[in-house]
Amino acid sequence: MMIHPLASAEVHVWNRSDAPAEAAVALGMKRAASLPELAREIGPGVICINLTMTDVVEKVVFGEGGLIEGLHKDALIVDFGATSGPEIKRFAERVNWVAAPVSGGQVGAEAATLTIMAGGSEANYQRALPIFLACGKNITHLGPSGAGPVTRLANRLIVAQTIDAVAQGLRLAELSGVDSALVREALLGGFAESRILDLHGDRMVRRDFAPGGRATL
Repeated sequence: MMIHPLASAEVHVWNRSDAPAEAAVALGMKRAASLPELAREIGPGVICINLTMTDVVEKVVFGEGGLIEGLHKDALIVDFGATSGPEIKRFAERVNWVAAPVSGGQVGAEAATLTIMAGGSEANYQRALPIFLACGKNITHLGPSGAGPVTRLANRLIVAQTIDAVAQGLRLAELSGVDSALVREALLGGFAESRILDLHGDRMVRRDFAPGGRATL
């Protein structure tokens, strides 16, 4: 049996709200009381962040009471969030940084099959790679800092427009009196086949419109 290189990793966590941090502790992780404490505990290791807004990332890392107050000079920050490309370039001038936005949604995260779009120096990418292998399948080093968010933006454009196209197609079928479930099944065997038609199309047919992400992103 192959043992994953992170199987024995010691994990320290911090979160702005209590519930997720408490859930992590219940799984055997150690909770830091503050961001500087977390940085000191990690030392020259790797700190992963996953935040939705660039200003929040800057505050958490470089703001008062942020990671920077305890950050080791050799620590590596792996940013899985939606930080903007220009800001990432600025951040990477101050600390070791790999921006690695992901695609695959909750399903991909739970199955550890995320697509990971990494940007950063080759040395930093190699340091982050064991973590990427623990949570993703399609992992690409796209180049220097800032390359990942550009790729993620391209991904979002394609995904958003494909969701819209699938929704219009299935709604056209419904309004024409044709069973949208059968239309989806037929299209999955042709040139229109896509992961969006498969997963989101199924949700549309079932009228499951529970939100899975923010439209602002």
